[in-house]
Amino acid sequence: MSEPGTIAFAGKKHQRGEWNTRISPGLNPFVRSLWCFISFKREGVDRIAQSARIDSRILDCGSGNCAYAHWVLGRKNCTVVAVDWSIVALRSCRKPARGRLLRVCADMNILPFKQQTFQLLYSIDALGHLDSPIDALDQIRRVAKPGALLFIHSECSDYRKRWPDRQLIRIHGEDIPAGLDG
Repeated sequence: MSEPGTIAFAGKKHQRGEWNTRISPGLNPFVRSLWCFISFKREGVDRIAQSARIDSRILDCGSGNCAYAHWVLGRKNCTVVAVDWSIVALRSCRKPARGRLLRVCADMNILPFKQQTFQLLYSIDALGHLDSPIDALDQIRRVAKPGALLFIHSECSDYRKRWPDRQLIRIHGEDIPAGLDG
């Protein structure tokens, strides 16, 4: 479980707008398809959205400001349950144009849902921020129905130490991918 100091630190980053994943509404279909090709995250979330039905409940673990939930709801009229421990991030979620977005403030290591609740689940770049990603994965497995579709994209917490990331950060003086993606 995260330490209270860690939560306060991350909450301050959300307040300053440093962890906001960009939302790109209104892109023409060609640009959107090019963006999906470039981004494995968006491709994975698209696969989740393609599998959704109107009665689907999709779990977004570590949702932040709900950018990926809006990505899903822009493709399917369904329900996305967005879980994040930052109340600041969840409050910054805007109302979707269609579908339902349910915001739940909770720790991924202790998900407040019954066993086998969700058929579709995803987590984008959240596990690297946890002290115990194994516990979070156990919780995700617990709330997933048998045969559920799951997409996880996670950066390693030590990626800044490895080449070529280390070299890019040294050359540019900043972590450009983290700045672009939140």
